[in-house]
Amino acid sequence: MSPVTIVYSMIGGVCFTLAAVHLPVWLRNREARASLAFAVAAICSGAIACGELFMLTAATPAEYVAAQKWNHVPIALLLVALAAFGYHYLRAGRLWLALLGIGVRLVALAINFGIGENLNFLEVTALGRVPYMGEEVAVAIGVRNPWLVLTQLDTFVLMLFFADASVTAWRHGRRTEALLVGGSLTVFMLASAGRSMLVFWAGVQMPSIVSLFSLGVMLVTGYALSMDLLRARQLADDELSERELQATLAAEAANLGTWTRDIANGTVQVSKKWRELFGFAPGEPLTLPSLLQRIHVDDRAAFDHRLMQAARDGGDYHIELRLVLPDEKTRWIAASGRVAFDARGRALRTRGACIDITARKRQERETLRLRQDIAHVGRVSVMGQLASALAHEINQPLGAILRNAEAAAIFLQDPSPDLAEITAILEDIRKDDQRAGAVIDRMRTLLRRQE
Repeated sequence: MSPVTIVYSMIGGVCFTLAAVHLPVWLRNREARASLAFAVAAICSGAIACGELFMLTAATPAEYVAAQKWNHVPIALLLVALAAFGYHYLRAGRLWLALLGIGVRLVALAINFGIGENLNFLEVTALGRVPYMGEEVAVAIGVRNPWLVLTQLDTFVLMLFFADASVTAWRHGRRTEALLVGGSLTVFMLASAGRSMLVFWAGVQMPSIVSLFSLGVMLVTGYALSMDLLRARQLADDELSERELQATLAAEAANLGTWTRDIANGTVQVSKKWRELFGFAPGEPLTLPSLLQRIHVDDRAAFDHRLMQAARDGGDYHIELRLVLPDEKTRWIAASGRVAFDARGRALRTRGACIDITARKRQERETLRLRQDIAHVGRVSVMGQLASALAHEINQPLGAILRNAEAAAIFLQDPSPDLAEITAILEDIRKDDQRAGAVIDRMRTLLRRQE
């Protein structure tokens, strides 16, 4: 295989690889327009390398003319993509200059398919051979197309655009970008214009080497763009680390223990405070079953059900439960969390936070006891007010019992007592006795210490 074929194939492979690296960046983030423009420029550079390879290895004038004609399409797209890249990456430059250069190139592209053999030649009469990379390659010989001057014009306009954007970016403090990106684009346009003038005005026979210039631009701009992506990733990682640190500090300040459970593989990750709350030693392996073993047996089913319900129906969960620590002490905690789902609605992980509420529960129990004591004291305090009513309520049945007993004694003194009347008197005595007993029972209930 000839050196020209190897070199230009490698140029195409490098350019397509750069496009494959940066195009997914735009697919993931549609705001990254510079990455899209760079990927399109890299694809066009690879296509230009393939077209130039066909030109350099052409065997007939017809093959050379066809390859050169169609090679103007990726060249035009390359210039459009580079103008878009420079505008979005440098965030500077006069847009009307870029649009003017692109407009002139599109007019030249139309002429490429309408006047003469192509934009370079009105007629190609023969193929010449010139040395290049240790071998001889084809160059066209014929009548030059005067409309080729349009390519020099649009190259000059775009060179002005890139130079203006570079100066503006430099003034704004973006000096590295101005030197690497703006400088390389300006030099690329200057080299293209110089080669075109040598061929068009001086008649120098030289092979097409646009892809060599564009490869250099792709490598420099790709390096700058990759460094920007790397810095953005580092900034994102630093920001994430800072947020995680802030969240950790906030959780520690609030005495919160945090935990995360991966539902797919069952792993559990917890904070230091969480281990302290649940009584796990540092480094002790954790699983959901071991976590459930620390929960009081009376609260375990409710907690497990609440987790399953949150994983099934979505949303947050909140529950208060008791823990049984290894030293047999009981601790109350409040647990809150949320279940995360994927795009298909499947539960991925559970995140939660726990806080010790033992003191609060103790205060609640103490408050309830004091409330019961106050109620008991209140009931006892009304006894003075109820004393007269109590005496009246009890004296009535006792007085009735006394009178009925005296009446029964009188009837029994009769030699032939009326047994039916005596039975009625005894029944009244029994009822009055029950009435007095009921009054006493109600009073005991009132005075008893209970809710």
